[in-house]
Amino acid sequence: MATRHDGIQDVRGCGLFFGLTFVHPGTGIPDAARTRRVVNAMREHGVLISRIGPDDNVLKIRPPMVIQEDEAALLIATLDTVLAKVPHQ
Repeated sequence: MATRHDGIQDVRGCGLFFGLTFVHPGTGIPDAARTRRVVNAMREHGVLISRIGPDDNVLKIRPPMVIQEDEAALLIATLDTVLAKVPHQ
């Protein structure tokens, strides 16, 4: 996903707990505004995630341990769709 969407500086995590760090493309400056818009757009699609980090520009994704494969696929597909639609500003 990071190769298809500009502004994702880092993807990290372990197991079901992972995060995506957003920056303004080409500058490396934290993009808290886009992170907030992504969280809100995901909520509008029925997927709850949050943001964290000293610059408030990290998507915090930690689904429940009982998540099913189809639900994980929905999370990833929805995030991919939202990232394509939520512009940098």
